[in-house]
Order: sequence, then structure tokens, then C-alpha cells
Amino acid sequence: AARRSADAWACFDAARFLGHFEPSPPLVAFEGLLQCCATQRLPERALGLIEEMRQLDVPRSAAAYASALRAVATAPQWHRAYRELSDEVLDLMEGDDLAPTPAVYRALVEAAGRCGDDGAATAYFDEARARGDHGVELYGAYLGALAQAVTVGTRGGVR
Repeated sequence: AARRSADAWACFDAARFLGHFEPSPPLVAFEGLLQCCATQRLPERALGLIEEMRQLDVPRSAAAYASALRAVATAPQWHRAYRELSDEVLDLMEGDDLAPTPAVYRALVEAAGRCGDDGAATAYFDEARARGDHGVELYGAYLGALAQAVTVGTRGGVR
């Protein structure tokens, strides 16, 4: 997966260098790179891409933010700052007048579990259900978050 992600970054950079993305790269290109950030576990780079989109006036989408949140949720090392990164992504979404989608809620639940915050995972789970998301993916993310929250800081856990 890392090799394919590296290939995607190289393709993006080459297309940009050759002028194929004039005046700026399209949303779909950024969404692909944000998925790479999630695969490669690069939350800071994902936020950098969101900022670059903002600077280039590329409209942000809920899917782009969901990918950024997945990057936060899958970061290789647990760190309290990842919770703050989740909050930052939500603030950016709010600034773009985008409502959280089921994919965003799933990523939030997963990120909360990764940070060991079962209370936040439960709050996001309940909010998603109140908005009508009753999908098995949400329940799977919630159960996984609860299990993961229990292991944070323990031997063999995610810390």
C-alpha cells in the first residue's frame, strides 16, 4: 500500500509540474491524496493538504475531511495531539459549512477510540445515530473504538 501511495504522490507532483492541473489541482486529485494520507498514516500531511486546498480555493468536501480524519485515526503512534487534530478538522468543516456525513462520524469514532477516549467515541456514535446513521459500519467502528480505548496505554496496546 505504501508503494501505491508513493506512486500516487509522484503522479500528482508530475501532473502539477507539467501544468496539467492549471490553475489548481481538482478536488478529486486532493481526495485521492488524502486517502493516501490515511493509508500511510500521515495526519499532519493530510491537514497540510486541506490547508493547501484552502489556499488554492479548491472547494473542500465531506469526503476530503473524512479522509483527513481517517489519517488521524490511523496515525502510527497514539498521542494526545491527535484528539486536537480531530477537533481541528471539525472546525475546518464547520468553517466550510459542511455537515458531518456518516463517513466523517465513523472516522471520528475511530479516532476517539485510538486516543483512548471512549466518552468521545460514544458521543460521536450517539450523534451519528441521532442524525439517522444506523449502518453496520458505524456500529463496527464504535465497537472497535471501545475495544481500542481499553487497550490505550497497556502493553500491546496502541500507545
